[in-house]
Amino acid sequence: PHEKKFLIQNNTPSRTHITHLPDTIMRLKVMVKSNKLQASKLSVTQCISYLIVLVCQYNMFTIWKHHEGGMLDHRGLLGIAQKIKHINYCSSRFNTTNLTHPHLGARDKSERLGCVVNLAFLKERMEGLPPIDPSNTSICTLFEFGIEGEGGNLVLKKARTGLDRIRQETKAAESKIQQLETSSSANKTAPRILCLVYTVHTESNPHTSLRAIARTWGKGCDGFFAASNSTDPAIGAIDLPHFGVESYTNMWQKVRTMWSYAYEHYRDDYDYFYICGDDTYVVVDNLRAFLQDPRIEELEDGFLDAISGLPRYQARALHTSSMRPRPLIWGDPMIHKRFPVIAGGGGYILNRAALEFWGTKGMDDFFADTIDSREDILMSSFFWDNGVGMSETVDVFGGHRFTESAEWISGFDGYSAPTSPKYMEEFLDMVYNKGIDYASETHISFHLKIDIRRLQKTGHTVADLMHRYHALLYRICG
Repeated sequence: PHEKKFLIQNNTPSRTHITHLPDTIMRLKVMVKSNKLQASKLSVTQCISYLIVLVCQYNMFTIWKHHEGGMLDHRGLLGIAQKIKHINYCSSRFNTTNLTHPHLGARDKSERLGCVVNLAFLKERMEGLPPIDPSNTSICTLFEFGIEGEGGNLVLKKARTGLDRIRQETKAAESKIQQLETSSSANKTAPRILCLVYTVHTESNPHTSLRAIARTWGKGCDGFFAASNSTDPAIGAIDLPHFGVESYTNMWQKVRTMWSYAYEHYRDDYDYFYICGDDTYVVVDNLRAFLQDPRIEELEDGFLDAISGLPRYQARALHTSSMRPRPLIWGDPMIHKRFPVIAGGGGYILNRAALEFWGTKGMDDFFADTIDSREDILMSSFFWDNGVGMSETVDVFGGHRFTESAEWISGFDGYSAPTSPKYMEEFLDMVYNKGIDYASETHISFHLKIDIRRLQKTGHTVADLMHRYHALLYRICG
C-alpha cells in the first residue's frame, strides 16, 4: 500500500522521490524471496509490472546514475526488461475464420479462439505456487510408510536411490558446463522438454490432480501446458477445444489437437515432447537424464535397438532409419495386432523429428473424424504405418521406466499386467521381472489410476498421492 500510494501521489520525479526507490525494490525482493507475495495478494507478474511502471515513471537514466552500484544497477534493469515478455497470456494471436479443428488454437480469458499461449508466462505462474507442506501428515507421515503403501514405499525408495545419483551427476555436469567456452556443448547436455497433460475441469474434479502436478513435477519441465476445457494459468491449464465432446470416449480428438497445437506453435522451442494424463506422476530429472543418454543420439542417427532391430520389425523400421534425425517415440510397449504400440497410461515421448513427422503427414488426415478413447493405439498406428516404431525404454537390468503405481509394482507377479507380458515375450522377446525388480532405478513415470479405489478407502486422492511421491523422492520429509 505504501508503494502504491507513493506512485499515485507523486507524478513528477525529484531527488526526494527517487531516494524511495531502492527501499521499494528491497521490500519487493524480500517479499519474493520469503514467499509472501501470495499472502499479500500480489502476484509475481503484478510485482514486475509495478516495478516497470515505477522505473519508467521516473527518469531511468537519472535513477541508474544516482544509484549506480546500488540496488538498481544495470543488471537489475536488464532483469526487469527480460520479464516484460512474460506478462501476456497469449504471446500471439491468429485469425481462425477459415480454420477448423485441430487448428483453432486455445481460447483466451475472453473466450476468443486463436490464442498461442505464452508458455513462459504459465511457467512463471506455476513457479509462484506454494511448496509442499511437510507438516501435512498425509505427505510426511511419522510411520514407516504412508498412503503409497508398504510395497510402494520400497519401490519409491529404490527409485529415490537412482534419482539421488542422477541429481548428483547432473550437478557435476552443470559445473563442468559452466567452465566451457561454447554454448553448443552445453546444449547437447541439456535437452529442452515440453510436457503436455490432458485433463478436464468438472464440479467433482476442479483440476485437483492438475494442481498437484503444477506444485510438484510440472515445474521441472522446460515448458508445460495442460489441455483442458477451462483456463487457469496458475496451474498451467489452457482451454484447448477439439472436435467432438469433452469425454474420455473422445480422448483421441483431444490428444490429436494437443499434438497439432504443439507442432504448429512450439516445435522449434523444444527438443522432446512428453504427454500424459493428469493421473500420472513423472520424475522429470530421470526423464531428462534418459534423453541425455548417448544412446538417444545413436538412435536418432539410425541405430536400430532391441525392438526396431528385431527381424520381424526391421524391414519396416528401415523405411525411416535413413532420416536425420530419425523420428522416434518412447513409452511402455504393448502388443496390438502383432506389432508394438504405446501403453499410454504412463505417458510417452516424441522427439522433434517425430512431432514434425506427425505435423506433415498425419495431423490433418489421420482418423480426422474418429471418436475413440484409444489415443495411444491410434498414435502408435500412425507411426507404425509410416515406418516409425517404438524404441526401447527398459533398462539394462530389465527394469521398466513407464509403469503403473509403485504399490502395484510391488505385487506384480510377472504376468498380470495391462501390457500383456505373454505377448511381449512372444513378439518382443521380453521377459518381465517380478515385484520391485520390475521397476527401474531410473524410473520416469507412475500411472496412479490403478490406486484410486485403494485411496478412496482412506479418504485420499490421486493428488495426495502425487504429493507423497514427490516428498519421498525428493526427500522433503527429511
